Amino acid sequence: MCLRTHLTMRLRERHPGNISGEHRSVLELAEAMRYELDLQDVDVSATREKQLNEQVNKNLKGGAISYSCSAAKPRTYSIRKGLGDWFRREKWWFSAISITSVACSTLWMSGTVAFWIWTFGLWIGQFWAFCICTTIGSRVLMIVLWCVAFVIIALPVTAVVAR
Repeated sequence: MCLRTHLTMRLRERHPGNISGEHRSVLELAEAMRYELDLQDVDVSATREKQLNEQVNKNLKGGAISYSCSAAKPRTYSIRKGLGDWFRREKWWFSAISITSVACSTLWMSGTVAFWIWTFGLWIGQFWAFCICTTIGSRVLMIVLWCVAFVIIALPVTAVVAR
């Protein structure tokens, strides 16, 4: 519930710093009343309480106010829709990891150790790039670093296996 509320507030562009507390809500209420009663040019200290009460009951129907929002239903965050959007946005990465997983398992069974180690490095790089990185450049860099690391590991292993 906390996650859904947080994401809904972000969707509506109402960040925690923008939510009215006790002091800010009083000022917002006063500003809304000044606007609705058309009191921008009137000195409120000279107005009597009875006059304000009559205007509130007559013009504002008792003083009901609300935040401005469209007539349509306010947008709320849906976890199901969010997951669907995420899968659609990352479909190429899911495909790449799946293909590399199949290649790793096939090469492991074929016995080509050096190429399998490099392919496993590619898979590890894709996995961590997908989990940690957010931009394409950072993901490519992560994959290249893991591939280089596993090539460095594969060279001595290949030399030992070749003996």
